Amino acid sequence: MGMGRFLVVDEGAIRDGRCTDVYFERVAGVMEMDGVNPYVTMEVTAAMLPGPWGVFCGLNDAVELLEGLPVDVDAMPEGSIFSPNEPVLRVSGRYRDFAVYETAILGFLCHASGVASAAARIVIAAQGRPVTA
Repeated sequence: MGMGRFLVVDEGAIRDGRCTDVYFERVAGVMEMDGVNPYVTMEVTAAMLPGPWGVFCGLNDAVELLEGLPVDVDAMPEGSIFSPNEPVLRVSGRYRDFAVYETAILGFLCHASGVASAAARIVIAAQGRPVTA
């Protein structure tokens, strides 16, 4: 897996499913040897947040990564406020069709939602004063 100067996984590695946890590769391999590919639903939640709420972001990248796969995606709208343990995304389909993308999807959502949530908290703390980068 080629990494650039800033240690960010390149697009090819993400799209090829090479930036996944070893667990998913091993499970998919065993399932393939056994000839099974069960229908499953992946549900994404955040067990802990740095406050009582978060701002859901990163959906566009997750949807683009899953585009063309035989899966169903259900998610709250981008920019929605969510609470701990509240499902923000569900992906349903055959395990071996999408499981290798779970790590990348979680990374997309965690990073984007973390930035958006921090920005929202800064805006609230500014109490109407302009906020610039």
